[in-house]
Amino acid sequence: SMAGWPNTPEVVEFLVSRMHEEEVSVQRSAARSLASVAAGDRQVGDTVGGLALRAPDPLVRAAALEALVVGWPKNSAVPTAVASARNADSYELRLAAMSARTMLGVHDEQDYQDLVRTSQRERSWEIDFGWSDALPECLQRGWPGRPDLRAACLRSAYREIENGIDRDIAFGVLLNGFPGDPEVAEFFAQHIRREQFPLSSHSRLNSWDLLSRNFADEPALVAALDEWAPRQKHSSYEISFAARLGRTSVMKRACIDNLMGAFPHWAARALVEIWGMHEPEVSEPLLRLARGPAAAASQIAFLIPQIIPDQSEARTRLLEILRDSTATRRDFAVRGLALLPDRGDEAEIVRACLDVLATDSPFDDSIHHTLIREFSHVAQVRELARDSLESREPPLSAVASAYSDDPILRTRVMENARPLPTTLRLDIVDALDRFGGSFAVSTLSCYDSE
Repeated sequence: SMAGWPNTPEVVEFLVSRMHEEEVSVQRSAARSLASVAAGDRQVGDTVGGLALRAPDPLVRAAALEALVVGWPKNSAVPTAVASARNADSYELRLAAMSARTMLGVHDEQDYQDLVRTSQRERSWEIDFGWSDALPECLQRGWPGRPDLRAACLRSAYREIENGIDRDIAFGVLLNGFPGDPEVAEFFAQHIRREQFPLSSHSRLNSWDLLSRNFADEPALVAALDEWAPRQKHSSYEISFAARLGRTSVMKRACIDNLMGAFPHWAARALVEIWGMHEPEVSEPLLRLARGPAAAASQIAFLIPQIIPDQSEARTRLLEILRDSTATRRDFAVRGLALLPDRGDEAEIVRACLDVLATDSPFDDSIHHTLIREFSHVAQVRELARDSLESREPPLSAVASAYSDDPILRTRVMENARPLPTTLRLDIVDALDRFGGSFAVSTLSCYDSE
């Protein structure tokens, strides 16, 4: 969310400080944001290079090295930092070095062998979760299409084997690193026929998306999915991605049937995007759902601008859904209003959203985020964003993204995103133990608010 912020001393200082955060995912996120904000800035590059060479914490060095190679690949510190990290004791630091070598195009066979060994289940589990995505990314970036990598991943994908690549890593590499490969397509076809819940060992949503994008129209997979789809009763999101892979009449029928399920937006989106509203078999059930009771219509409300051809009617319908207390997904109605080519009176939309937020309805957080991201130029929304930064769980990501050019709100976001140091927390707890009484209770009631 901060990657689009301007390169100012305050922003740079904040992101550098976040690179020393305890949470590894925060370290990497801050480092990547810094590489985006200040790429090419020599002074900042030298600071990052210094961290990549000399930071006491190996995890901070790893995050800094990744940022250095992305934002300042020609910095004089790069060769030494990479070489030093390549031989470090830290798994994460060695992984950052090998990732850097693949990005710089100087990787070799030793890197490949070390990455494969590190990807073994027993070793990969020793890597901090914040760096777990780097293993498959590194292999597929450095050695796409390599036959022995494919063979090793296929062996592990069939079943966990001793000294084999971790199964989740194997799935990720096969899905990303071998697009359209017939042998890999055949494996996934067999996997879908064999498993009751295919792709469940890997991140399911991501896996189905990758499968649909990287193996579209593969005959073996299309045939397997046409056999699999009619048996699915509660797999609307899997069906929606599988439909993109083959776009067959069987998959269309499965999507139409899933409009009556618990999460119809997955199937509705597939129908709109794959087959379109020009087909009566698709348009009739979608229009019936969009114009029907608000409770059901709200489930696909963000698609209404594509479903209802008259945009004035679409806008009116979305406002009706937003104002209807029986609607279960009023946040989808806000997304739909944001997607209208002509939003009309935006102040009216904002007022309707604020009325909903005042009632403490379900999915308020989603409404809050969409309103800030999509209607940030409306004065009332800026006030909402400002006030929300005082709340217990402020929408930092939305405010940071929507108001990247607002110095006041940028400062407020940075203040919110600086958690108290662990040592200070311990001092506070120790002091409260001494004071006790109502003061301690009052203070502890705000335990989750910085």
